[in-house]
This record gives sequence, structure tokens and C-alpha cells, in this order.
Amino acid sequence: MTTKAIATIRNIIEKDTIVQSNLSKYEGEPALTFQTAQNDMKMPYVVMRIESNNPDDIEVIDRMILTFDIYCGQGDYEKADVISRRIEHLLDREAGLLRDSGIITIHRAGSITVPDEDPSIIHISIKFLVRVGRMELY
Repeated sequence: MTTKAIATIRNIIEKDTIVQSNLSKYEGEPALTFQTAQNDMKMPYVVMRIESNNPDDIEVIDRMILTFDIYCGQGDYEKADVISRRIEHLLDREAGLLRDSGIITIHRAGSITVPDEDPSIIHISIKFLVRVGRMELY
């Protein structure tokens, strides 16, 4: 169920016109990748990754921390902020729209600007707590 949930979330973000207009393109699509960025990917881009995937108190539910790392070059904080706020708007507390993918709840767990050794790179990290049903296990 986790794979379907991640694919659904990624699709929602990639298809959003505001996200599309603010991200660079990679292989003809908005520059959104899973787990690691490609070496030839141009900024701005987003890396989506699962930080943890743990059982919930209820045996048929998993909790995961899903992180979006937004990277923008040339000190463009405004663009990074637009992208991060849009991702938050699309996902925070929107589980009703995602229920078919197995998502029970999704909530923003926080965001932070992450310092980079290159001061021209803006990096915003936004985290979501996602609860996913695991009915296929039982």
C-alpha cells in the first residue's frame, strides 16, 4: 500500500500547475525525484523520500515520515518558499482526497530551511506524517 500512496502523492504534486511552473524539467517532467537527485538535474528540484516507515499502535496501519527537500539555486528563497507552501497546501490534511491510495491521514510535521555549504543554494525541508492502511497483510 505504501508504494501506491507514494505514487499518488507524487502524481498530485507533478500535475499541479503551480509546482510545474516553478520546477525545472527533467526528462520532460517536473524535476521531482524519489530518494536521490540525479547528477544532471537542474535546480529548482524536489527530492521526495521516506525517512521512516513504522507500525502504528493499530496493527493494520503504518506511520511514515515523508520528506520533501526543495532545492533552488542563486539564492532564490522566494521560489523555494512558493514550492514548499504549494506542496503543503496540496497535501496537509487532505487524506480524504487520497483515501483510494490507502492513505488514512496526512499532516505536515514541520518544515525548516536547511543551511547549505554553498550559500547560493536554498534548501527547504518539509515533512509529513502519513498513516497508511496495511490491509493486504491480514
